[in-house]
Amino acid sequence: MKDRSKPPFPPRRDRLMLCLRTILFFGAGILVGAGLLLYGQVRFGLYLHDEVDNTFFLWRAIGEATYFLQDPETQLALALHEIDKSYLLESRRIGITLMIVGALIAFITPFIQPLGWRRRR
Repeated sequence: MKDRSKPPFPPRRDRLMLCLRTILFFGAGILVGAGLLLYGQVRFGLYLHDEVDNTFFLWRAIGEATYFLQDPETQLALALHEIDKSYLLESRRIGITLMIVGALIAFITPFIQPLGWRRRR
C-alpha cells in the first residue's frame, strides 16, 4: 500500500531550484553556442582577409573595379578586406570569452543549492 502522507510533487523550494538550474543551463548553452558561432565567423573572416592580402595587387584592383560582376564569395572577401584586422581580433576575443563564461555557468549550475540547505542524515 502506498504512503499517502507525502505530496506527489516536490516542495516549492525544490521546484524553484530545478527551474533556476534549467534556465541557467540553457542560458549557458546559448552563450557557448553564440561564442562558437562568432568565433567561427571571425576565423572565416580572417582567412578571407589573408587570402585577399596574398592576391596580386593588380588582380585585387581589377576585382574592386568590377565588384558588381564578381561572384558572391569574391564580393564577400573584398568587403571583409575593408574591415580593419584589429576589429576581427577583438571579435575573436569576445567569442572566446562567451564560450568560457557559458562553460563556467554550465559547470557551476549543478552545484547551486537553496540557502539553508543541509544534507539530511
